This record gives sequence, structure tokens and C-alpha cells, in this order.
Amino acid sequence: MLNATNIAIAIAVLSLAVSATQFWFTSLRRGQLRMTTSPIIFFGYEYNHAVSKLSAKIILRPLLYSTSAHGKVIESMYVRLLCDGNECTFSFWGYGVPNNPLTVGGLYVGQTGVAAFQHFLLPSHTADYQFEQGSYTIDVFARLVSKTIPLKLARLRVALSADLAAALAQMDGVLFELDPGSQVYRGHRHGRLDVGAESAGPLS
Repeated sequence: MLNATNIAIAIAVLSLAVSATQFWFTSLRRGQLRMTTSPIIFFGYEYNHAVSKLSAKIILRPLLYSTSAHGKVIESMYVRLLCDGNECTFSFWGYGVPNNPLTVGGLYVGQTGVAAFQHFLLPSHTADYQFEQGSYTIDVFARLVSKTIPLKLARLRVALSADLAAALAQMDGVLFELDPGSQVYRGHRHGRLDVGAESAGPLS
């Protein structure tokens, strides 16, 4: 039979195990940076003052979060756009409201996460990009502080119809919204996002 001393020892050992597990989860576990599926994807253009012309851009609005209490520090983010074998990297990164994004020098992401519009533009030295009709794959990457290899966060897919490609050719925008049932993005024409102008709908 168990006596009172043995029961006390068992309880103490169990409590220590629980405390050690909790300490590992809250203080030692490094965790990972994760990203939810963006409910919207925007293709469009923004005026690039560095080259005095409109430049192609992509906007996402995911939740970035860390699986550990320590959180993660993102040094940079970029997206790689693929269509019909052609690849283009949108490496100039900003975040914030669509018409007034902030240039980012880094972003801390904790367990509660950061839900914000993420803006990706072409670097100034890159030639113009034309959105053509076709199926697009969008790979999202983040580079963490002190890490040399970028982390792939997500792969998203959209289809750009002839009508929507024509809208982009006229320098309008296209907004894709995720259907929660089918998990397929549905696109429609959207006005260009000019800095200082008001946004409406999912981009507000």
C-alpha cells in the first residue's frame, strides 16, 4: 500500500514534470514562424517616385504568427510570382494600409500574431512587369534575423482571366477574394490604389 510519504513524493515529481514542460514550452522552445492563408490578393500598380512611373505590386493580408512565446523577427519578406514558366520576384516590402504603406526595416511577430496588409513591389532597377492572362503561383518568403536561408511561408494560386488582364493593362487593379467553402480565389476588377486616396471594401 502507498503511504503518505510515497504519495507526497509522487505528487512532487508530477508537479516538477508539469513545471518543466511548461518552462520548455514558454521559455526554451524556439517554435516557428507561420502564416495563415491570405483572404485577399491584390494585383495592381503603384506610382514609384524613384523611377517616376507606375510599378506592378502585389498585396496580401495574412496573419503572421509565432508558435513559440519568444516570437520571431522578420528581416525581410518577398514574393515570387510564377506564370507560364516565367518568374518574377517582388522584393521591395512594406506593410500597413493599402494607400499609405510603411517601408519595413524589420517586423517582430509574437504568438498573438500580426494581421496587416503586406505590400510587395518590384525593385526600382527591375524592368516593368505586365500581368498577362493565365494561372499564377505566388510563393511567399520571409528571411529571419541571423538566418541565411529564407523561409517559405505559403504558396497561393489565382487565375487571371482575359477580362481581368485587360483591366490591369489599363492600369486598374484586380482583387481576388478567397471563397471559404471552395478555398478558391475569385477575382474582380478594382480601382488603382493611389497613395492618399481612400480604399473601400476588403482593402479598407
